Amino acid sequence: MLNFKKDNFSVSLFVASSLISLLLLGILFTFLRIILITPDDLGQDLNQAGPDPLITVVP
Repeated sequence: MLNFKKDNFSVSLFVASSLISLLLLGILFTFLRIILITPDDLGQDLNQAGPDPLITVVP
């Protein structure tokens, strides 16, 4: 019984550590994307997305 409890605890520890590492990796990648995307690209995306609905509505 003691060995099983120890194994169960180690498995739960491993799962928790893997989940935390995945969360940290996701946060790191999102920060890298925010840093890599320059404001100029964001402005161009907004300008491209803005007129499209107007062009589709007018005709």
